[in-house]
Amino acid sequence: MITQEYLLKSEAMKDEYKSEIEKLECDIRELGELKSSLKAKIDEIDQKTLSIMVESGQSKAEFDFAKVSLPKARKIVNLTNEDVIPDKYKTKKESVTVDKKLLKKDLDAGVNVMGAELIDGKQSLKVEVFD
Repeated sequence: MITQEYLLKSEAMKDEYKSEIEKLECDIRELGELKSSLKAKIDEIDQKTLSIMVESGQSKAEFDFAKVSLPKARKIVNLTNEDVIPDKYKTKKESVTVDKKLLKKDLDAGVNVMGAELIDGKQSLKVEVFD
């Protein structure tokens, strides 16, 4: 039998866990921002190195700990107007999903649908906390 004391303790513990989750989500956001910032700094250093080499006309350099070079730039495709690109160069991505709401409605109405059935879902608990 559930007692008031048990439920009060349970709700207090859930509140603590929710608070911890919020803190973790905040930390995750901050770490993501820090990660992006550090990646940007790495890119900045690489761009500065590239710029120094280009400006000085240096195509390669070798040191005791590293070798750096400027390989010829690869050709890449730039789409100026995707609408006029011939279909030969286009692929279609198709995603198929099952409409479970419609399927449930039909199954509830007694329709036999191959590949689907109604089963009992996981038992849930509803707790309303009063202020």
